[in-house]
Amino acid sequence: MGIPDFELVAMRPLDSFFFGRSRGLDLSSSATSFEFPLPWTVSGALLGAHASITEDLGTGRKLGELTWDEDIEERGELTGFMFYGPFLIWEGKEWFRPPEDLRVKFIHSRTGKLYRDQLPALVPEEKEFPGWIDHETLEKYSNGEKVDLKVEGPRISEERRLGTHLDDLTRTVKEGFIYSAIHRRLPPGSSIGVLITGKRGQKLANFSLVRLGGEARVSRVERSQWRPGWLDDRGLSGGDVVKVVLLSPAIYRRNGENVRVPPIDRLRDKVKLCRLGGRTLVIGRKPTRVSGWDMRRKRARKMYSAVPPGTVYYLRLKGSMSRWELTLDFWKLSLYWERGFGSPLVALSGGVRCE
Repeated sequence: MGIPDFELVAMRPLDSFFFGRSRGLDLSSSATSFEFPLPWTVSGALLGAHASITEDLGTGRKLGELTWDEDIEERGELTGFMFYGPFLIWEGKEWFRPPEDLRVKFIHSRTGKLYRDQLPALVPEEKEFPGWIDHETLEKYSNGEKVDLKVEGPRISEERRLGTHLDDLTRTVKEGFIYSAIHRRLPPGSSIGVLITGKRGQKLANFSLVRLGGEARVSRVERSQWRPGWLDDRGLSGGDVVKVVLLSPAIYRRNGENVRVPPIDRLRDKVKLCRLGGRTLVIGRKPTRVSGWDMRRKRARKMYSAVPPGTVYYLRLKGSMSRWELTLDFWKLSLYWERGFGSPLVALSGGVRCE
């Protein structure tokens, strides 16, 4: 499969966002909220708008004809689309969570480098670390170049609001379902962006508005063509060590349990997870519990343990392959990959060696 033509879809909110549990709470309590929407929240809004026009999810089959169960959805076989992201668009640039290996200095007596698994941390973290990195700087990082991080960047503010829940039958406020929630507000003029492409050339339907988030708030939709340079088809040689960075949360599973390290054994003929000093070369924070709203069943999803964006995995290639081939193979290791979870960036490591 060659590199598909990605379309950049930008959703500009008309108000704040609420991402959290949609259920009644004491007014003295707060609903949990994410600073940035999860991939299935963004892709779900776009799929919902697409399905309202076409009555399908890009598969060519009507919604009533689909076999829709959790296993199919987890494997990424439910829709005809692939979503890469989401990310933030601010001041004309795309912004992503920065790779966690930029947070520490590497020192090793033999190789001149030090890696950490963060359990425990081997060196203290820098006091100031940017929450976002722009795509131009990330392009340099992906090519193995030295980058200078800017601490100043887009900042998402928060505000407390009260919300209500409507009764599905009467369409009036449901008794007792008033809650307090933390809303997130993007910087003025900014958007939530995601890349989308059809698995077999499908196109997203045309629409100008979507309802996004826990309270289905309206966002304007703008579309353009853009593909970051790290999704190119550059050739990689056998024996090379590369870094794979998560640009969105990932959900990995092994033996029925959610895990931090992806099931690399599924790619055993292609790559090997690097180790140094007995440690796997995984740099990042602890997994975070996530859930969401199931569009089909109209109820909350089950809880998953998600690896946060910015996590870095060091891999050694067993043979020659293209960067896009490795990107797609690694992407599919995550549950809900087609919805945007586990969106990877494959970066050159600059000649790093590993066991």
